[in-house]
Amino acid sequence: MSNRKIGRNERCPCGSGKKYKHCCGSFAARPHPGPLQLDEARAAWLHKSMAEHQAKELRRTQQQGLGRPIISTEMGEHRIVAVGNVVHWSKNWKTFHDFLFDYIKSVFGREWGAVEQKKPLVERHIVMRWNHEIGEYHKEVRKGAPSGKVISTPSTPVLRAYLNLAYNLYLMKHNAELQTALIARLKNANESSFHGAYYETFVAAAFIKAGYDVAFENEQDGSASHCEFAATSKTTKKKFSVEAKSRFRSGPILDASKLKLGVRDKLEAALQKQANHTRVIFIDVNMPETNTPPEKPAWAEPSLAEIRNVEQTMIAAEQDTPNAYVILTNYPYQFDVPGGLQALMEGFNIPEFKLGAQFPSLRAALEARDRHADIAAVFQSMQKHHEIPSTFDGEMPEVKFSSQTPASELKIGQRYLVPNETGAEQPGELENAVVMEPERKAYGVYRMDDNRRVIVSTPLTDDEFAAYKKYPETFFGTVDKNAGRQCRDIIDWYDFFYESYQLTSKEKLLEFMKDAVDLDSLKNLSQEDLAKTYCERLAYGVDRQPRR
Repeated sequence: MSNRKIGRNERCPCGSGKKYKHCCGSFAARPHPGPLQLDEARAAWLHKSMAEHQAKELRRTQQQGLGRPIISTEMGEHRIVAVGNVVHWSKNWKTFHDFLFDYIKSVFGREWGAVEQKKPLVERHIVMRWNHEIGEYHKEVRKGAPSGKVISTPSTPVLRAYLNLAYNLYLMKHNAELQTALIARLKNANESSFHGAYYETFVAAAFIKAGYDVAFENEQDGSASHCEFAATSKTTKKKFSVEAKSRFRSGPILDASKLKLGVRDKLEAALQKQANHTRVIFIDVNMPETNTPPEKPAWAEPSLAEIRNVEQTMIAAEQDTPNAYVILTNYPYQFDVPGGLQALMEGFNIPEFKLGAQFPSLRAALEARDRHADIAAVFQSMQKHHEIPSTFDGEMPEVKFSSQTPASELKIGQRYLVPNETGAEQPGELENAVVMEPERKAYGVYRMDDNRRVIVSTPLTDDEFAAYKKYPETFFGTVDKNAGRQCRDIIDWYDFFYESYQLTSKEKLLEFMKDAVDLDSLKNLSQEDLAKTYCERLAYGVDRQPRR
């Protein structure tokens, strides 16, 4: 029997007399295989695998944001990490934080670091002073810990500042282009120059994590004043010109209430920059916070007043007043004070985007939200993705690095030995599960081999419970969007209902609203508008319910 390939111009072996390419060898002649038929077991396996992948990807984006994922693998004893088109490797990287501690040294240059280390501590560059303080801190907290063991340590302001800079630099290199001019500014011994460059890395990273492509302006071009970079949404393709301004404060701060905010000066300077797209202006007030939650930050109201004063002054002077999204932040890392990032948004010459803007109806508020969704997504990402991932692939660090021994990590679709009614252990597949937080237990529904269902509770370790609190939607290995969900206002309720009914057929929606007094006009709406109207009315109904 020959396995020789048939030539396209040979006579077809079927005996038709035609060339093979015009007969059985023709692509048009090949029958369509039709939909792939899977047996029940394979279909169940495929469904389970897709559900697990969806959960892993959701948790990864919750940790890493919407930029390029961390590209990493293990090869023998080495951990390999790709950053842009450069590959790094080491035997010592147990966590992503381990990698970042080494990565920042490679960005600044080990020779530069060696020169700085020879200087007296007080004369070293601020990054090298941080490095020294972190080294001493790690020596202290690791006393008595087993060698090579991953341990969790309390964070410090210096540790956060150092790791955040490393992560920002990684994100810029991995997703865009890390400019040599920016690195030079970061290495500048002048702390004011360093602080401005540090803030630019923070702003660029915020857009990257929110799902934007970032293109930096040519810093060597002095022919025109321009913004730091252009940001393009990967989903809507809208472009924004982004400017980052930060107030630098040196020396000890004795009375924060007497500090000049400087928001007005920074805003006016930013508005003078050439912008090819809609402006987004980040301004960091950079001051110690005197108020504690739930109080508003002490800098918030005065900062907003300065922004609105600039706007009114320009309007009164009949000056051209550009539209701009203004995001105010406060990240006073150099004051060695506890607490993380604080931020708020304001629309400059955009009335419906101002803090505290009022709307005549829920629909009007939702339409305004849609018009500004791109920038709102950046602000939301800052709230979601403020922590630096510690795992390489989106695993739950509380479980992966736990020193506590769980009974068994629970995954929907997996089989476990569970006690039946008599207490004897039998294999069963976990079909569904829920965590009862007051009890710190997981209650699972298991399908036994004879198709009976049993409910079994499993105590959670402290680390497992912490992991559930952080990742309730994916804790059991599949996606449950409503796990741990809280609806705080009418817009949250609208979103909750719209996720459920946005794809419901028009006929079904009309059936749901058959008692509406305006049913005849509802019939003329498109499916999309009808779904929005139905969810809007459901949200109003919930919002009117008496509170307990």
